[in-house]
Amino acid sequence: MIRGARGLAVAAALALGPGIAVAVGAAPLSAQVRDTLPQDTARVDTAGATERYLQSRRDAAVRVPLLPQLGPAGPRPALTRIALDRDSLDWSGAFTLAELLERVPGVFPWRAGWLGRPSMPNYQGRGAASVEYFLDGVPFLPLGADSVGVDPSLVALTLLQRVEIERWPGLLRVHLFSRRHDRLAARSHIGAGRGDPAANHYEATLQRRFASGFGFGAAADYLDVSGSGGTTTPSRNTQYIAQIGYVPSAALGFELQLARVDVDRAAVAGEFGADSMLAGLVGARQDLLLRAHWARRPDGLGLSADALAARTSWEGSGAEDAVRQAGLRLGWRAPVASVALSAFNRSRWTPLDLAASAAWSPVALATVTVEGRYQTHDADRTSRWAGARLGLELPLALSVTGSARVGRVVPAPAILADSARRIADLDLAAAVDLNWLRLEGRVARTGAFAPPRFQPFVFVDTLLPSQATTWLTASGRLAPLDWVSLEGWIAHPRGGVSPDGVPPEHMAGYVTIRSRFLRVFPSGALQVKAQVGAERWGDGILGVGPDGGDIALPAGRMVRGQLLVALESFQLFWQGTNLGRASRGYVPGFPMPAPGNVFGLRWSFQD
Repeated sequence: MIRGARGLAVAAALALGPGIAVAVGAAPLSAQVRDTLPQDTARVDTAGATERYLQSRRDAAVRVPLLPQLGPAGPRPALTRIALDRDSLDWSGAFTLAELLERVPGVFPWRAGWLGRPSMPNYQGRGAASVEYFLDGVPFLPLGADSVGVDPSLVALTLLQRVEIERWPGLLRVHLFSRRHDRLAARSHIGAGRGDPAANHYEATLQRRFASGFGFGAAADYLDVSGSGGTTTPSRNTQYIAQIGYVPSAALGFELQLARVDVDRAAVAGEFGADSMLAGLVGARQDLLLRAHWARRPDGLGLSADALAARTSWEGSGAEDAVRQAGLRLGWRAPVASVALSAFNRSRWTPLDLAASAAWSPVALATVTVEGRYQTHDADRTSRWAGARLGLELPLALSVTGSARVGRVVPAPAILADSARRIADLDLAAAVDLNWLRLEGRVARTGAFAPPRFQPFVFVDTLLPSQATTWLTASGRLAPLDWVSLEGWIAHPRGGVSPDGVPPEHMAGYVTIRSRFLRVFPSGALQVKAQVGAERWGDGILGVGPDGGDIALPAGRMVRGQLLVALESFQLFWQGTNLGRASRGYVPGFPMPAPGNVFGLRWSFQD
């Protein structure tokens, strides 16, 4: 047995390696340190370290200019959008854009099981035409194996700074904004997660800006699912965004951005008379964007112009495609009004894309917006529609907004056989918003429509055309205490008859506890969020199968929970789905794990 302090040192040296053991045995440790390390490296430069720390704190307080976000111009009426910044995304518990859209009232997700599988949002029975996507002001087009709809499960929230969801009757318009950093100090973050069954998730970002206006940034997200069976199939998804730019002032700047996603997703064997349930997907999508910005004033008011050039390509499953687009966007902004005009030319499918919008708030209680779009498509097809909104802010914390959208649209320009559909949709929303209570009701009338099907779900042959439908949606939030809240929503078509692909009734409710424990930690450094939610839907029709028969959509329920604990910029998280061990998933033939868990950590740094 080794005894005494020298024995402990020898034991430690043996654990560390034979080279260290020889050194300890040959001479006193102090002598070895003097022989092997220069004198100056053993000293602690406390003055230099302190100065570097203080300089990093000073840099963290210095703001640098950013290019303005290319989203809808304001002012905008109340009750027309859901806006989520980076902090909200971190605390949402969602990993992908699909999980975020699943929580929008009126959205029924076609979710094919769990991690690594697609999840397509169906809003008010419009199928693959339910959602339009924009990435940093440029249309984010479906491409490759799915040329009808974008799969939001392939968009990781790690890459985004902000998400805005516009609600029109029969349409969600989702604006995605990539990460931006407005401080002189560098910012980075890392994250890692582990899921059941056999899933691994990693994320990282790095952003740096300089006083000269030069800056760069990068974000990456990796998800690997090696499990197999009814709830998951082998899947690998790697995404990243890289940026470089020069923004000497808010009135002038240039930026080059590259976004890429590599996906390898296995197919799922067939049921319901089909050869397969879910098409496999192997390939890479790449989006390259170049932007030049000019403005007359640095505060965002007055005239501005943005020149945009983009190239989107897909290589892999299905046809290898590439689309080039170039556009110009002109804007004018005053404190109570704005006008925006944009024109895009594309190399395929939609050679011309023109859009115009205007907003005006003549008094603090009223806001009016109008917009229109005209597109020409291959095979002599056109889309043209106009929309208007009027919002009123009334006494007693009451808001009322009406929306209308009429015209003709081609939902899938990439499919030459797809023709224009007439749209005539109306929406009326009212809400009372107090500090402790929020109630919102919404009535939408959507016209008859032939929705395109979701291409990944190959066992659904078609979605039958729907008749004019009235949709009723109600949502609310009650916060009796600062640290606890109850919220939920219910959506269903009037009369209980629902178009293909959505259930006749759909509801969700959540109980959330979020506290800073200020009595114990007055600094507010500790934050905790615990949430349990339940979702339920009724029996409906999913669509028409290959044999011409209806595919039933059975009633189901889903219970999920999440726990997040944050200590300053360090966060631990857990997310669980199907905690009630339901036997059915959202789409027949795709059960959810019972239960499924993801846990991990995130850590942000700024220095």
